[in-house]
Amino acid sequence: MTDFEGDYYTEYDLQVMYDDMLDETYGTVDIGGYTYDTSLALRLVDPIAYETGRHDYADSLLQDVENLMIEGYE
Repeated sequence: MTDFEGDYYTEYDLQVMYDDMLDETYGTVDIGGYTYDTSLALRLVDPIAYETGRHDYADSLLQDVENLMIEGYE
């Protein structure tokens, strides 16, 4: 890891970035009269879809950004 020259994101960084992307793209959702961020609703209602989307998001970042490493995706 010390020889790597580029950007390095932790799993937490990736989750924050993915949540921000979901919330900026889709806004909020209303469920039963309550309003939630899309990222929170998706993570709680369908955790498999959330994780699949997060992995796809990480893969797209790794393809689009040079010199990028993401924890757990080496």
